[in-house]
Amino acid sequence: MEKELSKKVFIWIKELRVPFFTCTIVPVFLGATVAWYKMSIFNPVLFSLTLLGTLSIHAGSNMIDDYLDHKSGCDSHLQYENLESTFFGGSRILVEGKLKPKNVYKASILTLAIGGVIGAFLTILRGWEIIILGGIGMFSGYFHAKHISTRGLGELSLFLNFGPLIVLGSYFVQVQKFGIEPLLASLPIGILMFCILLIN
Repeated sequence: MEKELSKKVFIWIKELRVPFFTCTIVPVFLGATVAWYKMSIFNPVLFSLTLLGTLSIHAGSNMIDDYLDHKSGCDSHLQYENLESTFFGGSRILVEGKLKPKNVYKASILTLAIGGVIGAFLTILRGWEIIILGGIGMFSGYFHAKHISTRGLGELSLFLNFGPLIVLGSYFVQVQKFGIEPLLASLPIGILMFCILLIN
């Protein structure tokens, strides 16, 4: 029983692509760090909500990406059987039949909804700009596999989302205004994400 539960947890961790969560954690920390360095402001509660919200959107995006890839048939054993790599983004959970597609889809909607609720709460607390940034993130996350990446915009989308969007959002939640410093600080992370997607 305990072994079966551990196996199930591991499967979901793999489906969520937890190792890639650092791509969200780092820019959230960076935005808050720039806010503290520049304005001497840091609210741990707001920071925690920002981190949880962005991670929820990231998790939902990962799962909806897997679901839509599986549904379209582009994730297959023939394509992936020789592509094991540290940088390979696909979880392979659905093509291996370890989870039901409908369960992954439901989980993706749930996590995106959690991110949306947190974003709405932060909007009430800190300003309407948050819902704009969060809305862009949720939109691009949900439609990445089906519409954005298929039109050759996947790399640009990840550059913007994991670079300027998250860093500026994290900074804004702390100080309630934007700045050139967090924008400049976000560029190396955005470029790194651009390169990671190229490797994938």
